[in-house]
Amino acid sequence: MDKSQSNVAEQELNPCEHMTDLVSRRSDNTLAGPAKWYTDFHVATCPKCKKALIGLRQVNAQVKEMSSTDPNLKLDEKDWKSIEAGWDQEEKGFQSGT
Repeated sequence: MDKSQSNVAEQELNPCEHMTDLVSRRSDNTLAGPAKWYTDFHVATCPKCKKALIGLRQVNAQVKEMSSTDPNLKLDEKDWKSIEAGWDQEEKGFQSGT
């Protein structure tokens, strides 16, 4: 993937700044209650966040598919939490510009 494709991919996975955590958590179905309702409402009315949610769900599905088809990539709940924590850390660094 060249740099221009990478930038497009990053833009497509970046929701509105105030929705980053909510869209990420919605993509892996860890939201409930009013936060879930608000996120669903916002995504329904915001093309940027809708595109980000769809993209994140595709990434999640691809990673899970890889882990189920490659015996060397079997991930348990602890592994997924570690991956998610790493993504959250990267996301915070990206938002702060570091």
